[in-house]
Amino acid sequence: SGCEDMTIIMHDLSASANSLATLTGHDSWVLSVAHCPSGAECVSGGSDKRVRVWDLGQRQCALTISDHTDQVWGVAYNPAG
Repeated sequence: SGCEDMTIIMHDLSASANSLATLTGHDSWVLSVAHCPSGAECVSGGSDKRVRVWDLGQRQCALTISDHTDQVWGVAYNPAG
């Protein structure tokens, strides 16, 4: 889940929704989060005008895209690749 405290919280839904980890890196509110079909990574968009790709195994940002001119309200993966 994305939070206004600039973090992404990973949840384990099979274990009473306990949080597994907190990902940090955005400079402002996290507005959107999407997981890739394999579950190996997720992508987030924020009001800092950045998209970040997260390696969930390493629990760190693998790529930052800073080309947006405004807040990133939505992110998604294309299941076809």
